[in-house]
Amino acid sequence: MIFSGSYLWVYLFGSLVLGAVIGAFDYQANQMTLVTIFLFVPNSILGFLRPRLAWLNAMSCSLGFLIIEIIFGSGLNIPPVRWPYFNLFAALITPIPAFIGSYWGAAMRWIYNAAKRLNEK
Repeated sequence: MIFSGSYLWVYLFGSLVLGAVIGAFDYQANQMTLVTIFLFVPNSILGFLRPRLAWLNAMSCSLGFLIIEIIFGSGLNIPPVRWPYFNLFAALITPIPAFIGSYWGAAMRWIYNAAKRLNEK
């Protein structure tokens, strides 16, 4: 089954925390290019590790990002950047690089497995 495994909850919690850390970085730095790279690379690694759960990885990472953006933008005065509203645009486009990275890693794993099967013959 796709959701079985001893480390599934650790994997999902790690992905959620990863999204939260990237969201905190986005809130403090306000640099979308770095945030996109930070979303793409770790999600591609996680997608490589568990290709069947690539969609769940991208969604949980995006959810962590969105939660942090809402918490930080809800009126808390968190230095050094204080915006009058949270960056809704960044929170809404977060799933795009997360899904691209996650499925890029999954595709690399599928290619790796196919090449390994060809070498065994």
